[in-house]
Amino acid sequence: MPTTLSGATQLYVLLLCGNQLKSFSDDLLLELCNIAKLDLRKNLIEELPSHWKGMTQILIKDHEED
Repeated sequence: MPTTLSGATQLYVLLLCGNQLKSFSDDLLLELCNIAKLDLRKNLIEELPSHWKGMTQILIKDHEED
């Protein structure tokens, strides 16, 4: 993940679905704290880490996959 995204102050939605992401840095997530939606569906991340629970702006699975 490019760290230059953290400086994008007008970034509201980040679609990363369909990549081969195995993880997503907590530090990068904190830098993107103002983002409205982070779409990580169709990646190698299968569920939210326990400390991400309640962060409804992060999508991991499609509803039909649940």
